[in-house]
Amino acid sequence: MCAQEKQIIKFPCDYPIKVIGDATPEFSEHVESVMNRQVGVRKYRKLSEKLSKNNTWIASTFIIKATSEEQVMTLSNCLKDDKCVKMVI
Repeated sequence: MCAQEKQIIKFPCDYPIKVIGDATPEFSEHVESVMNRQVGVRKYRKLSEKLSKNNTWIASTFIIKATSEEQVMTLSNCLKDDKCVKMVI
């Protein structure tokens, strides 16, 4: 980070992450197991889970207590690389 750049997000903070994938019974459990491994058990909370109009996709929104930009990027990349996950927002 350059001396002139300012950090946009101040850590620690509550940080929302939305994970989208195929609407299968296993998706939610799988994503929560990834969250447990990357963030820690009970160090996040699930805000919502919503099916798409045609029940094709499911979107799960989580809040983590982010401690650093590196933590957020590691979690995001881990989710993006997962074969069950179609998109991370």
